[in-house]
Amino acid sequence: MIIPPLPKDVSNRQFLSKANIVMKLMSNYPGDFIEKISNAKKRIYYERKVVRFICKHFGEEPKKIDNITVDDVKFADVGCRIYVPNGNARKNDGAIIFSHGGAWLHNKAKYYDETCIDLASKVGCVVVSVDYRRAPEHIFPAGLNDCWSVVEDFCSKSHKNYGVNNKKICVMGDSAGGNFSAVMALRDNRYKTGYIKCQVLLYPVVSCFECESPSFQECNALYKNTVLLQPKMGTRAVLLYLGLPATKDNIKKVLSNSCATEEIRKHPNVVKNLNLSLLPKEILNSEHYTPKPHPPPDKEFAEIFSKAAFNPDFAPLFSSDEETIGMCDAMVVTCQYDVLRDEGILYAKKLKRLGVNTEWKNYDKAYHGIFTIKGCELQEQIFNDVANYVIRKFNEEDEILRDKEEIKNDTKNLVKDISLESEKDSTHHVDDSGYEDGTSSSGGSSSDS
Repeated sequence: MIIPPLPKDVSNRQFLSKANIVMKLMSNYPGDFIEKISNAKKRIYYERKVVRFICKHFGEEPKKIDNITVDDVKFADVGCRIYVPNGNARKNDGAIIFSHGGAWLHNKAKYYDETCIDLASKVGCVVVSVDYRRAPEHIFPAGLNDCWSVVEDFCSKSHKNYGVNNKKICVMGDSAGGNFSAVMALRDNRYKTGYIKCQVLLYPVVSCFECESPSFQECNALYKNTVLLQPKMGTRAVLLYLGLPATKDNIKKVLSNSCATEEIRKHPNVVKNLNLSLLPKEILNSEHYTPKPHPPPDKEFAEIFSKAAFNPDFAPLFSSDEETIGMCDAMVVTCQYDVLRDEGILYAKKLKRLGVNTEWKNYDKAYHGIFTIKGCELQEQIFNDVANYVIRKFNEEDEILRDKEEIKNDTKNLVKDISLESEKDSTHHVDDSGYEDGTSSSGGSSSDS
């Protein structure tokens, strides 16, 4: 049995080392065998059982906080978990709509209780966690549409039941949930609904047409086959989510970059947004990165894959400039040890280029999944940075409302002053003599003539 090593400086290494062994023995090796004798879907069903087992027997129950109420509810007939701060814990009237990660295949809203309770407590706002439908049973865009339905329902009417100001809505998600959150913000802008104040994208999936970027090559050099997110794992998830056969050959075609047609490679939205030269110099100068030309496309598979994947509702990196300009403010979080790092950086670059108010933070030594795994100072830093960003954005909306109220009051006072002046003027008679007291120029001397 071979347990591949983790990067020496990766954050929370002690925990990850244990997880590396447990997941290899309980999930990866058995999963490989199941996939070999059966198919990728059966592997996913097995892995879900492993996740449930680990959560039940090894996961810690989230600490119950008396001033946070947790309930199972439905918005637009979509199951959700809602976390409501009570009393002094309710610091503002905003809300976070959270989409959990898990490669579109794994996890449930309740598995994120600790994270959502912490967010509700730190930000002091309502948190809605969407229990969207998962692939492979429900392929694209089922889960995405669930999340959008919740946004529409909650922002248009249900927010009133929880005392939420629907001008202070943040969409947030990690990994696949970050993908959903990015598309929620994109749809909000596309449809001109104006529901969302800001988006927080935690190591999101935003593209899948480039598997030879520095972050992919660094994975192969530094943490290949470890518990950290692997290219093969992510590609399997993409195929299953899109409803395409997740065969060994198809996974290889995606990872070799032969999955896109020449037409797609030359499309303006790909050329200007999936441009690796836009990455920071320190990343491009990595000793583990060697630029590689794209191979010829696998004609049959590339046609099928490009048709499914070249869709901004799946890959928001390829949205048009027109539907992106004017989007809500964004925070994009990327991690050093994450194959999705580079596409996340490129997405942040795209948003900035198009004038979207964007805050991008890349965390050295961090890894894919760190936001929800406690046990190190870096996780606390990332969590606090995210929470403080949301608080700041909600406070900005409060300032806007205060400014509007001041303008409204100033306008009222101005109108009132004008009315008073008008009334004052109407009490004076002015004749053509020019004397305000009403006497004529000859009135005082007529008896002398």
